[in-house]
Formats: sequence, C-alpha cells, structure tokens
Amino acid sequence: MIYLNNCTKVSIFGEFWSKIRIGDSLEKKRGETIITVYRNNEKFTLDNKEILDKFKK
Repeated sequence: MIYLNNCTKVSIFGEFWSKIRIGDSLEKKRGETIITVYRNNEKFTLDNKEILDKFKK
C-alpha cells in the first residue's frame, strides 16, 4: 500500500514493487487501473487491470 500526499491509498501488487523507488512521484486517477510513475526525466506506466481481473474470477 502506498499513501499519496492527498491521503489517498493505492494498492501496489508484488510485481510492481521492484519498479517503484523511494523519491518517485506517482499519479493515479480514481477509478482507473493505471499508475503513472515519474522519475528524474522518465515517465512510465504500470497497469493493475490484468491483476485485478484475476481477483474477479
């Protein structure tokens, strides 16, 4: 679980922990499965959709 500045909690699944570092900036819009990670001059996305779909089965 990651806590964002606006007191929002975001669930991060195991396979994504290795891709996020302390100091990264994260953005996630409510209702969406995509987490955008900003690091230095990089920007990449992590999508929880496939993982969440497995939980629904």
